[in-house]
Amino acid sequence: RRGQTKMILAQLAGVMGKAMYDMQKSQDRSFADMHSRTAALSSRVNAAGTRVANGLNAQWFASKAQAAAAARNEVTELREQEARLSRDVSTLRDDLTQHTSDLRKVRALEVTLNNYNADLATGRREHSHLQEELEELRKQLNEKTAERTQVR
Repeated sequence: RRGQTKMILAQLAGVMGKAMYDMQKSQDRSFADMHSRTAALSSRVNAAGTRVANGLNAQWFASKAQAAAAARNEVTELREQEARLSRDVSTLRDDLTQHTSDLRKVRALEVTLNNYNADLATGRREHSHLQEELEELRKQLNEKTAERTQVR
């Protein structure tokens, strides 16, 4: 029995040794892979940092300052244009108000003129009627005068 136990223990030790060896190899590969990835990432970060550092020179800052100044100038011009347009709109609003007032006056004058025309037409009809009456009275007067002249 003792021999069997030793043999089983030896087999167990062999299996455990093999598992430990495999586990060590797997860990070594994982560490090597992680180291490789870390080195690649570090290289990329360094390259990006170099590109940024090379790009952020005095010329870059000057170009950005120039662009900002141009944008400020454009904003100033747009504000001035807005002020001019606001004044123009105000002037046009005043002109429209005056025009509307003038138009109301013209319409009132048209109504008055139409009333005068109606009154004039009525006056002409009355004048024509009175003219006819006057002619009738002259005719009667001439007849009476002729009769008197004959009677004398």
